[in-house]
Amino acid sequence: GNILLARKEALEEGREEGREEGRQEGRQEGREEGREEGRQEGRQEGRQEGLEKGKLEEQKQIALNMKSQGLNDEFIAKCLDVDLNTLQRLLNS
Repeated sequence: GNILLARKEALEEGREEGREEGRQEGRQEGREEGREEGRQEGRQEGRQEGLEKGKLEEQKQIALNMKSQGLNDEFIAKCLDVDLNTLQRLLNS
């Protein structure tokens, strides 16, 4: 009787400890996966921002070259496929 009861209690204690360890391991794995996903997203966003910045810099150089050749703003904006406000921002940045 007592041995069976003690065995049952020990078994239940072991199960509870196992569940707690499993929860802790699951939380740790979740944190690690979340960090890795965050790093990947950050790299992607950084690449995208770099591409956009590079495109703007290229457009600025083209606009400045065209301007130095005496071309008017309307023509330059049309060639770059931007509106006049965007062209002015490019030229003044």
